[in-house]
Amino acid sequence: MTANQTAVALHKILLVDDDKAMTYLNKLMLKESDINCQMDECLNGSEALTYIKNTQTLPDIILMDINMPVMDGLQFLEAFNHYKNPVPQPYVFMLSSSDRDMEKCKKMDYPFVKGYFQKPLTEEHIQQILAIY
Repeated sequence: MTANQTAVALHKILLVDDDKAMTYLNKLMLKESDINCQMDECLNGSEALTYIKNTQTLPDIILMDINMPVMDGLQFLEAFNHYKNPVPQPYVFMLSSSDRDMEKCKKMDYPFVKGYFQKPLTEEHIQQILAIY
């Protein structure tokens, strides 16, 4: 399946990161990979939970930074795990610039977390996300 074929199936991506420059880079990489869907942004896990509770259409994919103020990505995963399981449940991909944070996240082992990537997103990361989705 090509990126264009998969992109048609994607309706919404939620990018969660307190670093606006990183969010901009990630959105740019997604667009350069022919991902042309709605892309919404939140600055931390707490905003993301509020977004999920209030949106009429859940995102297909959530790209979640691990290290953020207010509510970090690990705290988000714990809260999202207790949230009523939406159907279909969004696929969550964790992003971090820290290998140590990534290892902590992997130990949590939530079934909705489908991958872990070093920031920023690369073409290879996007192809892996599309292959899983």
